[in-house]
Amino acid sequence: MQIGKIIAQSGVVFIIAACCALVTYVVKGAPQRYLVVPVEFKDQIVVPVGQISIDQIITDYGGKVLWIDARSRSQWMSDGVVGALFISSDPREDLADLIDQNMEALFQAEVNKTPIIVYCANVGCSDSKMVTEKIQETGISAKIYQLFGGAGSVINDSRIKKKND
Repeated sequence: MQIGKIIAQSGVVFIIAACCALVTYVVKGAPQRYLVVPVEFKDQIVVPVGQISIDQIITDYGGKVLWIDARSRSQWMSDGVVGALFISSDPREDLADLIDQNMEALFQAEVNKTPIIVYCANVGCSDSKMVTEKIQETGISAKIYQLFGGAGSVINDSRIKKKND
């Protein structure tokens, strides 16, 4: 009998917590899932291997890179980088087909030694890693990086032209 009471109380607590979370989501909106680093700390950040920061893109390549947006189609259309290819691992899309559709641009990046930068929705997003791996599996040998900080890095940087600018 005691176990039934504990389960019932736990259920009530769960329902109350879920309602509070829903109200917070409705009032405050979805959480921002990107990293904003204050300017005074930018020099102290260590970018993981295989990733690249906006500052490195500007410094090392003058911003001349091939952008790939690995977010949803609607996000790419609304605020993606101007000229970015759409290659997403979104379950509603066919990743292999998207790579095939963009193979000529990927090959041109390889021939021209243009680095490829793949970005996804946020810092913890694994979509850019998946897209990067799938492109590498095609045999494209151009330098391919994942953008450190995800789309938030692009959205918060005025040096990169976005579709909604």
